[in-house]
Amino acid sequence: MSLHSKLFKGDARLEACLLHDSAHVPPGTVGNHVSKIQTALAVLNDADIPNTESVNMQYGVATANAVLAYKQEPNIINFSYQTRADNIVGKMTIFSLDREMLLKEVNARASCNCGPSEYSPSVSHAILAFSTWPTLSTGPVAPVPPVSPPLPPPPPPQLFAVLGSLRGARDLVQATLNVLESVVGGSMQPAADVALVTQALQTHYLCTAAELAATARSVRDKLNAVMGVLKKGSGIFVPGVPGDPDGGSAYAYSRSVRDGKIYVNPEFMNLAKFGRTLVLVHEAFHFLSEDNQDMCRNPDNDAGKSYRLVTKNLRERNAYSLSQFVLHIHEKSEKTIDLETDTVANLAP
Repeated sequence: MSLHSKLFKGDARLEACLLHDSAHVPPGTVGNHVSKIQTALAVLNDADIPNTESVNMQYGVATANAVLAYKQEPNIINFSYQTRADNIVGKMTIFSLDREMLLKEVNARASCNCGPSEYSPSVSHAILAFSTWPTLSTGPVAPVPPVSPPLPPPPPPQLFAVLGSLRGARDLVQATLNVLESVVGGSMQPAADVALVTQALQTHYLCTAAELAATARSVRDKLNAVMGVLKKGSGIFVPGVPGDPDGGSAYAYSRSVRDGKIYVNPEFMNLAKFGRTLVLVHEAFHFLSEDNQDMCRNPDNDAGKSYRLVTKNLRERNAYSLSQFVLHIHEKSEKTIDLETDTVANLAP
């Protein structure tokens, strides 16, 4: 994904804001990219940004209040961790501002040929680009054909769902790593964590007591690699291709010949909150290597019967081994989960 409006396109700070949680623009920020946000708020929402903030390109109290007001009406909220709008410009906010600005620019070009050719850092000057000025003429004036480039289609809903679930997926992996450290770090404390990790490793990787530490390190490395994928942000997620033989009916999938993308189908929208985070962990493991495959059915589909049949030598590469291990740590016992309802159940004996 990238920005398309004349105001925002190519601004490195705002392009990063669209893709990465770490690049959100919070109150207190200063810079030309803040001025562009102020311009958009003034044009789109009649925000009154005082000169003390607009001239100095400061994300002050007035700008923060304008951002909050802009987000409240369309209810721009990340439901994975929020219940109300905030005053921070993040991925969803910059996408909305960019799309509305692009629409405004197209409409302005169709009826107006005056005003600055480029945007000024000053909000009051930038608004002139959308003014209508009288034409002085003594005769007919040939109409100027409108320039209306096609608008880019908005990302499909499943990509917004991914965007709202990435933080939860990273938190889930980190929580698993924290518990796993009780064995990997050699402290063997706290005892409850050691017992849980031991049970989970022996259940999902069929390791012996002598293999426990080495298996724990191996799983830790896998989870760290998965975390690296999840930290890449939304840029690696693209809409699924209907009828794709590699996963056209899955919630999400990587192609058998890896191409640096995770494909997300509309079916992803059917997943419940925790189901989305677990699927992202599962797919991030697939993304890492063509060797990482599903060696069995989804354990929830047959109460784990086919999962039980996966041999020890295949467990390290079985994507379900990793996601079931993560679920085991999260639930503190071996479970299956209905991904569309977040209902957990016991596996078949």
